[in-house]
Amino acid sequence: MDHYQGAARGLTFGAGTPYEFSGPIGGLGLPVPRSGDQERGDRDGDVGGDDVLPRRILTFPLNIDAATPSAMLAAHQALKRAWRPAVADVALDLCLPGFPSSDEVLRFYGRPRGFDSDLSSLKSTHGDALLTFEALDPFGYGPEEVQALAAGANVVTNDGDATTDRWTLTLNRTGAASSIVNADDDEPGLSLEAGASTLVLDGRTHTITEAGTDVFELIQPGFGWPVLLEGDNAVTLTGATGSLVFRPAYH
Repeated sequence: MDHYQGAARGLTFGAGTPYEFSGPIGGLGLPVPRSGDQERGDRDGDVGGDDVLPRRILTFPLNIDAATPSAMLAAHQALKRAWRPAVADVALDLCLPGFPSSDEVLRFYGRPRGFDSDLSSLKSTHGDALLTFEALDPFGYGPEEVQALAAGANVVTNDGDATTDRWTLTLNRTGAASSIVNADDDEPGLSLEAGASTLVLDGRTHTITEAGTDVFELIQPGFGWPVLLEGDNAVTLTGATGSLVFRPAYH
């Protein structure tokens, strides 16, 4: 993927495509936090709650250009297909020089929600479009990283600047009771009933499967799902080895 390009559902837009950027990309700052402030009764001011980020709304102003009016309309139609409504989250990749990920590509997860176009210059084989993408997860993510985890202590480094829960862990259990704990987060970790099966845990969807079948009942009471904080994380496996796949997260 080249600089100044985006891609969703197999369609690439931006530099070197029929869909060149015609203005600044919107939404790359930080959304206004969602807060839980409370009034101080008969006193001045409010008491601040925990600020969390809502969805991120990205906008892409584009030119649509082609050799003929019919080719321009075909390009317009292809863009509409890529921006059709979704029943599940869609991945949108964006590559800009200086993006903090290792390949300068950030992946956003959300829904295409808006496609306005102006075809008044169709005879000149030109059109204008404004795409809106609502990243329901406000963070951008770097490429997947894979790390083997041994039984015992491991250090997992999240090179992003935000906490990520986009991880999956293939857990190869030895037969004894097993667990996964990150000493650097505030979660108690997961403890699992004894068994020699191979399990797949998903930190984003909070699911645990064996050969594609849900086995959530293997989790012991009092559990919490680990997350990966920015920087080094002390992750301990008991009664198992594993293969961890995760994406660093960026504000």
